[in-house]
Amino acid sequence: GGGVEGDGEEAGDQDPLAGLPGGGVLMDRLYQSVQLSERTGQYGALLLLDLDHFKDVNDTLGHDQGDHLLRQVSELLIACVRQTDMVALLGGDEFVVLLTNLGRTEEEASTQAGRISEQILYALSETYRLDRATITTSSSVGVVLFHGQEVSPPELLKQADLSLYQAKGAGRKVVRFFDPAIQKAFQNRLQLEDDLRNAMARDQFKVFYQ
Repeated sequence: GGGVEGDGEEAGDQDPLAGLPGGGVLMDRLYQSVQLSERTGQYGALLLLDLDHFKDVNDTLGHDQGDHLLRQVSELLIACVRQTDMVALLGGDEFVVLLTNLGRTEEEASTQAGRISEQILYALSETYRLDRATITTSSSVGVVLFHGQEVSPPELLKQADLSLYQAKGAGRKVVRFFDPAIQKAFQNRLQLEDDLRNAMARDQFKVFYQ
């Protein structure tokens, strides 16, 4: 799942440690997805994330343990996305997730992209058992939506990178959309869901029958 095959990528553009497509295959797939979005009217999204304190794992436990961690994270990411989506490794600990067919409206697409991003944050915030230690780590996610070919793939990647930078600046385990209006709507939905959960826990609902 998760497009690990990379749609026929060359062997030289696959990370030998994580078993994921690399940057070249990602860009080819992103160009294809943008063109498909233009034809179908379906939104897509580009998610960018990296691991908190990954350098510390390499420095204190060794690069082989860092590689072990990357393999585990890769498996978790693939499990979080759909068969039609793609997970790639740009280098180091920087992962990219390409989502397609998210719907024909911005609200539907941002809801789906936000939900998958939240699933990723939850999945990655777990205990990892390495050969020499047991560690916990976390991540943040930068998200940019695309609809047609209005924004070029290289620019989309830059926007996702900026979104990730903003997410990391806002604290750990944060999702940040590039578009401020989409980000505000996403935060409002999260707040509403949190309010509903709290209300249920406190038995604050009243049922009225007509």
